Amino acid sequence: MKSVQLFRGSPSERAVLWGFALLLLALLLRGALPVLTTLLSFALKVSLPFLLALFVAYLLEPGVRVLERRGFERRRAVQAVYAFFFLLVGFALALAVFRLDEVAKGVQSFLHRLAASFEELGDGTEGPLAALPPSLRAEVLRWGAHLYARLPELAVAQLEKLDNLWNFVFVVTLSPFIAYFYLVDGEAFFRFFALGVPPAWRATFAHLLFRIDGRLARYVRGLVYVAVLEGILVYLGYRLVGLPFAAVFAVLTAIFEFVPFVGPVLAAGFPLLYAVPLGWSKVLSAFAVVLVAQLVENNLLSPLISGKVTDLHPLAILTAVLVGGELLGFLGMVLAVPVSLVVREVVFAWDSLRAPEGPTPSPDG
Repeated sequence: MKSVQLFRGSPSERAVLWGFALLLLALLLRGALPVLTTLLSFALKVSLPFLLALFVAYLLEPGVRVLERRGFERRRAVQAVYAFFFLLVGFALALAVFRLDEVAKGVQSFLHRLAASFEELGDGTEGPLAALPPSLRAEVLRWGAHLYARLPELAVAQLEKLDNLWNFVFVVTLSPFIAYFYLVDGEAFFRFFALGVPPAWRATFAHLLFRIDGRLARYVRGLVYVAVLEGILVYLGYRLVGLPFAAVFAVLTAIFEFVPFVGPVLAAGFPLLYAVPLGWSKVLSAFAVVLVAQLVENNLLSPLISGKVTDLHPLAILTAVLVGGELLGFLGMVLAVPVSLVVREVVFAWDSLRAPEGPTPSPDG
């Protein structure tokens, strides 16, 4: 019996169309069944330690392999890499705690300067808004005053989420221990999952797991390398132009690099907003740093390090990020691309099982 294809075209085109169909289905289900969001949130909370553990394992695996090539037994190599990893994390946490009081005072000083800046702009006799028409200037000032008035409310709302913060701290603390067992007995995990598949599909399923594992590993490592280098680059730039708290803004930049397209824009808002009370020259300097950093990332870092790991159309990535953000917030945006990669590999594996003439080759082999 001839198989029926819902979408025609090359395997890559069908993968993109299947991705869009699944994303559209997710949106429709969210509108028709609000309980889906609750289920997704519950599933994410349960799986979050394992997802973070996978992230840590992908990050540390190259170091383990280097030690294995030097004659270390696998378990000893993992333990040595973990010792270095925990020393590095401990140093970073100690440095963050040491700077916490300084950052808190800086935020308080920033709010005072921001209020003073709005007062200076409000007289309309001088400053960057003086040339604007009175109605437009009044609208800008009204919007700024509304935003400033809501800052305490937003701060209180974040404090009310401390319970979620402690849960997240627990998950982050637990995930390295899960990653340890994944690094030591990674192949055993693959064999365990393959046992639940019918024997006729077991070889294809095992191959699919290894392909997903390899593609996610390359994506995570490339993303981390780009994020770290981008953070270092903006740190040097902010120090060069004399912007305070350059290290804090660099860390935020590195974190938001994990969200394609949208992340760098959100990360740029923090230093630009902080520079407003310091004068428009500081705003322009901070903007220049952001612009140069993005040019370096897009034209040098990403092509050299990440390459074409995802092999997804930019529009498909952007759609996945928006849907992930709508369903699960910031974490959904971070997970959007990895989930899309998994869906892509599953589609190709499904085509391989259904193709009468044999396996359908994936574009990257």
